[in-house]
Amino acid sequence: LDVLFPLDVKKIIYVDADQVVRADLKELWDMDLQGAPYGYTPFCSSRATTVGYQFWRDGFWKNHLQGRPYHISALYVVDLKRFREELV
Repeated sequence: LDVLFPLDVKKIIYVDADQVVRADLKELWDMDLQGAPYGYTPFCSSRATTVGYQFWRDGFWKNHLQGRPYHISALYVVDLKRFREELV
């Protein structure tokens, strides 16, 4: 990523082309990453309409995640300054 953006670009939000954003991305932009280079969005578990898509609740992913939240890799924020410092 560090070669895709000019050095004066400090932060980006990545959104997959097939995603529908239904909220203000400012919340993601303003997220305190606590020194991490990335901030991922947890998949919504509070809506009954998404239950059929929550594949991490059973089988392999349930065991693999061990109670940790599943995060969407199609929507995330990158602190490019931190990314470059850590040479991620």
